[in-house]
Amino acid sequence: MKVEIGTHSNADLVEQLKEQRIQLNPFALQLFEDQMIQTTKCSQTLSVSVTTPSELGAPFGATLAELLAHAALEGLEPCPLAVAPYLLLQGISLTKDEYVTLASLHLEQEETYPRGLYLRRRDDSVWLRGYRCDDAFIFPPSMKFVFIDAKAKEEEQH
Repeated sequence: MKVEIGTHSNADLVEQLKEQRIQLNPFALQLFEDQMIQTTKCSQTLSVSVTTPSELGAPFGATLAELLAHAALEGLEPCPLAVAPYLLLQGISLTKDEYVTLASLHLEQEETYPRGLYLRRRDDSVWLRGYRCDDAFIFPPSMKFVFIDAKAKEEEQH
């Protein structure tokens, strides 16, 4: 799957999400307000892949650090936070009650600060939600994560 990111300021991105009736929780808004969702003036197309801890070799689930280590062995890299809103704006398909977490690097040291973003469809609305967890939190083996597919990126460059 491809996603094109860039070309919007944070304020424009939030406005576009609101125009598309995509809901934001307070943690997602905080990440926008704190400029943690880095946007650029030029567009960039990324190849992304959706996978689970189980598919990455963690049948009992994994912490975020373990998940990123397993993913690296498969040529998958964490995403910049900006990927999440663009996936929603470009119409990623989510079934009712499905959610997909963006695999991203740790942002802050405080456990009270949002850790990352996930996309969710609930009833008739789509959400961009920030979440918190500590380093010991085990993500379930069937939870879906979005990664940058570094292998696809290399193939495109050759």
